Amino acid sequence: MVTLGRRIHKLCIQAINAKDTDDLRPIICELRDALHEHNDDLKLILAEYPFLLADLAKLADSCLSVHPFIPARYIRGGPCERKI
Repeated sequence: MVTLGRRIHKLCIQAINAKDTDDLRPIICELRDALHEHNDDLKLILAEYPFLLADLAKLADSCLSVHPFIPARYIRGGPCERKI
């Protein structure tokens, strides 16, 4: 099975190696469609992003109870916490 990323890579190589515009035109159309598909996939992933952050925070909290030796700078609310 060819992944979308490999398909895009293959199409880029084909576009570079195209001899003339007649050869290039269908490659560019297929590449555009593949890039649109990739963009749609990224939008779906980003739509779930806030939930992923919440899940990671819960995981970090559970890890702290199991691994109390984690430095304070990695603890939520510590001096190095990034404000989002």
